[in-house]
Amino acid sequence: IALNLLNYIDRYILAGELLPIQHEFHATDQQMGALGTAFFFVYMLAAPATGWLGDRFSRKPLIIFGATLWSFATLGALWVHSYSTLFMRQAFVGIGEATFTIYAPSVISDFFSERERNRVLSIFYIAIPVGSAMGYLAGGQIGSHLGWRAPFLICAVPGFVAAAMYAFIGREPKRGAMDFVSATPNRATFLGLFK
Repeated sequence: IALNLLNYIDRYILAGELLPIQHEFHATDQQMGALGTAFFFVYMLAAPATGWLGDRFSRKPLIIFGATLWSFATLGALWVHSYSTLFMRQAFVGIGEATFTIYAPSVISDFFSERERNRVLSIFYIAIPVGSAMGYLAGGQIGSHLGWRAPFLICAVPGFVAAAMYAFIGREPKRGAMDFVSATPNRATFLGLFK
């Protein structure tokens, strides 16, 4: 859930800072709009490939890789000094986020019974509007005080921390382990996410 929140924060920081970025790079409105297109186009191409990998390999390292990649791409805004490098950075964010978003719901489904999944997935998906709003807020408020690169630095660090925590304490569930299992919610089920 924390990774999904950070996923959407990092995705929408740019949207909260379009004007100062456009001013620095003397970009047109069309060029600024193309940044969003780059993200979604690469995301669209990466998703089927990452889905194929997730069906054949352990999902835990793939999730860690995706979270680390998008965090590096977010941090990479510190070294962006041209529109073309900003465009490439945005594309890399799309690859990183595709490798997380594809796997997370299936991992959650393997931890929780059919009776519990709707509730747990609803909590997971609440992170989408909350993270998006926080991304806009971070980009607009922090950027206006510390410069447009600062929010990317501040928001990249938690992504690395969350990926490291998942690497050390998260575990890979057995595929289909909770299919057709009828269970009542309990604390032990939630603790099953961790080693």
